[in-house]
This record gives sequence, C-alpha cells and structure tokens, in this order.
Amino acid sequence: MSEEEKIAAVNKKYAFPAVTSSKADIPYVEFVTKNSEVNNITSYITEQVVKIKEALDHNCRFWEMSQELRYVIGTRTDRGK
Repeated sequence: MSEEEKIAAVNKKYAFPAVTSSKADIPYVEFVTKNSEVNNITSYITEQVVKIKEALDHNCRFWEMSQELRYVIGTRTDRGK
C-alpha cells in the first residue's frame, strides 16, 4: 500500500459520521443530558464535592479554633507574658 492508500484507509476506518440535519436525530448534548447514567454519575460527583467542601470547612474551623486556644494558653505561661 502506498502512503496515500494507508491514509485513505485510516480515514475511512476512523472517520466521524457525517453531520445530518435530520430532525429525527437527537443532538449529542440532548442525548447526554437525558441519559440517566450520566445524570446519576453527575449527581454522585456533585455530592462528593459537597462532602469534601464540608470536611475542609470543618477542618478550617478546627485549626482556627486551635490558633485561638494557643493564644489563650500562651498568655497563661511565662513565655506568653
């Protein structure tokens, strides 16, 4: 096979389908938004991101509180006076 024939064979094998303007075809975006599996995975990811955000907020509150406690405890020692 020549180079041109190889390129033609690859293009034929891996070519994207032609864009159709038929109203019977569902556009890709509508297909994905209506797909229940995609919606389930999207909601799962969203829930996990919210859980991570809550955990990080809780951790930040813990460290903020510990800084205040360190200040109060530091004022009670000789070094803090």
